[in-house]
Amino acid sequence: MKLKIILPGLIFVLLNLLQPESVSARNAPFTTAGSSSVCPGGTAIVPVTVSNFSFVKAITLRLDFDPTQMSYVEFTNLNPLLSDAAVQCINVGPNLSKIIVFWTSFTSSFLPDGAVMMNLNFKLTTGSPNLIFNNSSNSGGDCEYADENMQAMIDTPTDTYYFNSTITNLGVTPAGPVAGVSTLCAGSSNVPYTVAPIANATSYLWTLPAGGTIVAGDNTNSIVVDYSNSSASGDITVAGTNICGPGTSSSLAITVNPLPVPALTGQSMVCEGATGVYTTEPGMAGYIWAVSAGGTILGSGLNNVTVSWNAAGVQSVSVNYTNANGCSSSSPSILNVTVSPIPNAAVVTAVGAVLTSSAPSGNQWYYEGNLIPGATGQTYTVTSNTGYYWCLVTLNGCSSPISNKVWVVITGQNELTDNSFRIYPIPNDGRFTLSLTTSVPESFCMVVYNQLGEKIFELNNLQANGIFEKQIDLRPITKGIYSVVLTGKTNKVVRKILIDR
Repeated sequence: MKLKIILPGLIFVLLNLLQPESVSARNAPFTTAGSSSVCPGGTAIVPVTVSNFSFVKAITLRLDFDPTQMSYVEFTNLNPLLSDAAVQCINVGPNLSKIIVFWTSFTSSFLPDGAVMMNLNFKLTTGSPNLIFNNSSNSGGDCEYADENMQAMIDTPTDTYYFNSTITNLGVTPAGPVAGVSTLCAGSSNVPYTVAPIANATSYLWTLPAGGTIVAGDNTNSIVVDYSNSSASGDITVAGTNICGPGTSSSLAITVNPLPVPALTGQSMVCEGATGVYTTEPGMAGYIWAVSAGGTILGSGLNNVTVSWNAAGVQSVSVNYTNANGCSSSSPSILNVTVSPIPNAAVVTAVGAVLTSSAPSGNQWYYEGNLIPGATGQTYTVTSNTGYYWCLVTLNGCSSPISNKVWVVITGQNELTDNSFRIYPIPNDGRFTLSLTTSVPESFCMVVYNQLGEKIFELNNLQANGIFEKQIDLRPITKGIYSVVLTGKTNKVVRKILIDR
């Protein structure tokens, strides 16, 4: 029987240790490489323990490991009984290193069950590597115990006598993909994001784009996020963490589309009863128009509306829409509209040629429907032209109905005598004869006014020389009293007619 024990640069061979034939081999001790848990970069301490260790004179052990996952540092806590043991690490290949333990004694030795022979110390690099007893190489001679007769002890099957070690990596594994909405509108709320559970993680570290806030699930693998109206695009990132620190993170790129601000154009100063057109950008979806209580939307062309302003005061029109990114403003755009009331019609009184309006301001005076330039005071003095005078009041761009009309006669302007100007028949149905007698050739203008002073009929350039007659037909015309005014170069006369059928 040969027992081979390998040390760096030295091979010991025990040869021809003859024993009485009556002596049979005993079972080897049970050897355990204890398991260990450690963070990446930390030191894994592997205690090598034995049971059933009695009458042992020699030991050789081989433990294999992957040097890309961990590296051997040293052995410690050597049992005093094994004080002269030798321990060596040998690199066999890129993915294989071996620890060789050698010990021999001239006397038989005993260790209590569970005794620690030594601690093997490793620095963990990655993964969860194994430390494996190799009882197959060198025909099993690399793992061997010799009894008091230096006879190899029975140690097969291997898994009955040798118990391997697993180095548990406590480090957090890399995070998987982040699942959730990646394109959204600023102001979105209750948006969920999830990552698959991360091995070894006791907590989760999330980072969000500017303006994002975790409102539920913080430090877990599933969160709910609110985005403010000013949120920016960026990445959502997550990593698991524990006592070893954070693991490798993963990210999801988030595009946060800003909220639109609808443009709103249209008249901001209008008169009561007026209409206005208000417009925003075309090509959007879901237009929502609204007006305050003093307005009524008459018609909508999607990106524009027509509004009738029915009540004076500060009113408003508003609009919102959804843009191509599916985003709507957090609040509609509002345009304030000042609706000015229509002034009351002025009441005009006359004292001689002086006319006075009841309106203290905003007056504009008219003669026979023609604006009198510069006549904008509360009073107006007529200096020429016999006829109807009235005024119009305009305040804040809004004009009143016309005032009552006042007939003013200017002294010195000749009028035709009663006998030289006649209208007949009176009453009539809108048809009558105008009869005029002049002593010299003269050109006249005839105008018919209703009771409101509105001109309803006019004839110009009536040439009279002596007796002149003209048939007038105003039909159709409503019943009432009308004024017929005949004006010549030096003469002017008014006649009333009654239309009763």
